[in-house]
Amino acid sequence: MSIVKWYPATARFESLYDTLFDDVLQGFDHSRQFLSAGNSECGELTPKIEVVEKKDSYVLRVELPGVKKEDVDISVSHGVLKITGELKSAEEEGSECYCSERAYGKFQRTLQIPSTVDVDFIEAKHKDGILELCMPKTKEAIVEEKKIKIA
Repeated sequence: MSIVKWYPATARFESLYDTLFDDVLQGFDHSRQFLSAGNSECGELTPKIEVVEKKDSYVLRVELPGVKKEDVDISVSHGVLKITGELKSAEEEGSECYCSERAYGKFQRTLQIPSTVDVDFIEAKHKDGILELCMPKTKEAIVEEKKIKIA
């Protein structure tokens, strides 16, 4: 009789998931260009993001419902984009809240951006609870499509 080390099902599942995830992403370098470095360092508030690649730019959309543009700061340093802000409570003086399922407080989201982004020309817009950053690619990074003639 031999002794076999027992692994809980969750440990085997996590290992299988990690392997599958790595296999799926292998060969898709563009999928790893935006790496999150600590989604949220301030509790429950973690704004959701969407990154879209266009021919000449990347577009980053951040969900910030209820956050005023004055309460958001954006900075870039050494290839890291940092978005910080605060969702403030809308409590009115003389009122009492009986039930609230909303989270308030400070948030921070940091993302490593590709070296192909021209950081001097990043533009930001805030509308309807969505912060949108247009990050243009450098001229060297924009690949022109060439037609190949068939002989």
